[in-house]
Amino acid sequence: MKVLIVAEGIHELGDSAAPERGDESDHAGALQTLVRRLLPGDIEFIKRAFKSRDVQPTAMRGKGSKLRKRILLWFRYAERHECDAVIILVDEDDDPRRRPEMESARVQLGIQIRRACGLAIREFDAWIVADEGALSAALGSTVDCQPAPERIRNPKRVFEELHEASACKLWPRHVYAAVMEKVNLELLAKRCPRGFAPFAAMVRQLPLSR
Repeated sequence: MKVLIVAEGIHELGDSAAPERGDESDHAGALQTLVRRLLPGDIEFIKRAFKSRDVQPTAMRGKGSKLRKRILLWFRYAERHECDAVIILVDEDDDPRRRPEMESARVQLGIQIRRACGLAIREFDAWIVADEGALSAALGSTVDCQPAPERIRNPKRVFEELHEASACKLWPRHVYAAVMEKVNLELLAKRCPRGFAPFAAMVRQLPLSR
């Protein structure tokens, strides 16, 4: 099966241009590592940055935000490239308009591609600091339980401070992938109920058999 993964940054996508050498923690990217755990099976992944020039929302006619148009264009991109499904994850970034815009695109009629669309509250980085056990293992140092991840104003900065305080020499994107390899999925859903929990449910329900 072929699945298109679309996300906003290198922390989610990892070393997209690097050849994978069987080590997901270093090369597959945090989001792909997470999706493999949610959707096991023989899957070929294609990764694209959400704002890649592969799609051009300004060329799309009709009303709607750039976010909504870009999501719809990624659906069409996946269809053109004969993908079996597309998984899109973006950050909320404290913008309350993003959820209805994403949901409007996800339920758009006339699109056949199987799809899952997630919105990380407030950022994907919140998922990284949600499980102190997985983060401690990835950093090689003890990390205390952090406050409610979806309420942290700047979870990326929280991670940066923990990373700097540790002896870990890995690039942040590699640490993110290592965390997603070990994170307790039930705990993550409990601590990130508005972002991760619905995203995980959608991914798990993707019927990948033709």
